[in-house]
Amino acid sequence: PTFTRALAELASALAFADFRGNQPESTQRAEQILEQLQRVAPGSAEHLIGQAAYVYYTLRDFDRAHDILSQALQLSPSNVNALQMKSWIERRQGDYDAYLMTRYETRRLDPRDPERTDHVLIALLVTHRYAEAWAESSSSGLKSFRIEHTRLLHRLSQDRDTKAFEAGVEQLCPRYRETDCGWSAYVANRNYSGALAVLGDPEDVDRQSPISNHVRRWLYTAWLTDDDTSLEPYFSRWKAQLAADLETVEPYHRSPLYLGLALIAAVQGEEGTARQWLQRWERQNPVDRAERMLRRHYACRMYGIAADAAAAAQCIRVGLSEPSLVMPFMEPWLPFYDGVRDTPEFVGLLAELESSPGLRALSASAGL
Repeated sequence: PTFTRALAELASALAFADFRGNQPESTQRAEQILEQLQRVAPGSAEHLIGQAAYVYYTLRDFDRAHDILSQALQLSPSNVNALQMKSWIERRQGDYDAYLMTRYETRRLDPRDPERTDHVLIALLVTHRYAEAWAESSSSGLKSFRIEHTRLLHRLSQDRDTKAFEAGVEQLCPRYRETDCGWSAYVANRNYSGALAVLGDPEDVDRQSPISNHVRRWLYTAWLTDDDTSLEPYFSRWKAQLAADLETVEPYHRSPLYLGLALIAAVQGEEGTARQWLQRWERQNPVDRAERMLRRHYACRMYGIAADAAAAAQCIRVGLSEPSLVMPFMEPWLPFYDGVRDTPEFVGLLAELESSPGLRALSASAGL
């Protein structure tokens, strides 16, 4: 009852559990924990960290949460958990330079944990600081899937050899427990049988959320193989579930639902409906910057599937102009865009990329 660090972390975990507003009992429990912290350690770093988590996840007052964490870090400057939360808040504030610097500081304090380097690499990749990401991954003496996968991305950016990329990922996957490991590499190499193999039994999707990464990969693969028969029994239920969630979830959290509905419509050949859902995703207000950063490339792929060449090209441009996982040496060359690749809009995009100094530097040996 007086272990304040555990109380602070429990309050943070409970507040996070109700971030989407669907577990109010967790928020009530977090409030009780904060009252306990107020009694046993008022004004302590742990009390401030618990408060910051509540303000961040429950109230979504990012500026205030950042200020509270800054106070906590003055009292406990080596608190890695506080720094990690601070980086998440800075990401949602849209301060990506601060987000990256905080992740570097977190790694400095905990250099032996590979996850800290993983977080630095993710921040570098989403902010398109590829040269720094390559340098970090190549110089690291630690082992993790992210570190080794980034080295493979570096090689792909240079030689554009998707077969070698697939082979490298195949060697990597047995050493790490990654869900659907290798799927992206198989898709990049248009090895759809390999992609299907890592996804496993299609009946497993019955236990998954329609916006889970696993279901999304299944939907993409169904479209790529022109065979959605194994998923057809789930489409109606998934659409009904997502539509019901839209009625209950707060506007801030609707973006993943829009993307889920867009992908199902696109796979079913309802291209107009897919575009409508994607447009709602684009116009979402308020914007969850973290969600936008991590899912922009999904939206671009759905525009490609929906045969909207202009929107797909523009989506990739936007993804390269703001933090996202749209990578110029990979994204435009994926099979989701094969149907629009020869259109004037997409040809124009590829010409822009080929003439970009940044891409030429990445692909110096690729013969682009």
